[in-house]
Amino acid sequence: NVIKHELAVRSAILEHLSFITEEDTLADDFRQRVGEELVVVINAELEFVEGFGGIERALFTEFLVQ
Repeated sequence: NVIKHELAVRSAILEHLSFITEEDTLADDFRQRVGEELVVVINAELEFVEGFGGIERALFTEFLVQ
């Protein structure tokens, strides 16, 4: 359950995103690739805390680089 484990899921997402470089963000397929990577990250965290994943897609409404 994503809501039940929101803190753990957010932490896993932020950790993964912290390794993305500015150069990575310039790739044409950046959102698609990162979305697919985040599905793996989220499912791995959910499998760890719940025993199953279940996330099929990660969608972005916006992406801000700081």
